[in-house]
Amino acid sequence: MQLSDHKMTSTSGKKIKGNIIKSFYGLASILAQVDPNPVFVPGKLIPRNEIVSFEYWWNQEIILTDSNGHDFTRRDIVLYVANKDGGGHVDSEVKNEFYTIKSGQTSGIVFVKGGITYTFSPLIATIRQIAQEVILSFPDEYLKEK
Repeated sequence: MQLSDHKMTSTSGKKIKGNIIKSFYGLASILAQVDPNPVFVPGKLIPRNEIVSFEYWWNQEIILTDSNGHDFTRRDIVLYVANKDGGGHVDSEVKNEFYTIKSGQTSGIVFVKGGITYTFSPLIATIRQIAQEVILSFPDEYLKEK
């Protein structure tokens, strides 16, 4: 069986055109707490486990939109982290939309505490949830030694 033929579990919500809330579509959520600082967590505000094609899951489904309107797929996020941000190596040339989402500048999440402005990046929580989707998508038989 080819990976491209495999069905994947998507836990992401759907991007709705015209929605004024541009964010993480349920793949990651932010847990706002007074202390310590707010953190991103796996998203389950809208529980969803839809079975989709690998092609759609990896290349087409928009899982994050930054505040500048840049859309990101799982492929975009995983390959950026693996190939540019220290997963495999660190690249000195990074596209601006990845730099700004990682730095939190365009995550859309800003908190002010004690006169200090904090921004947060959803990338780590998003990668963690993508890994969970992979685990959900492959039954135990795939993981056993042959």
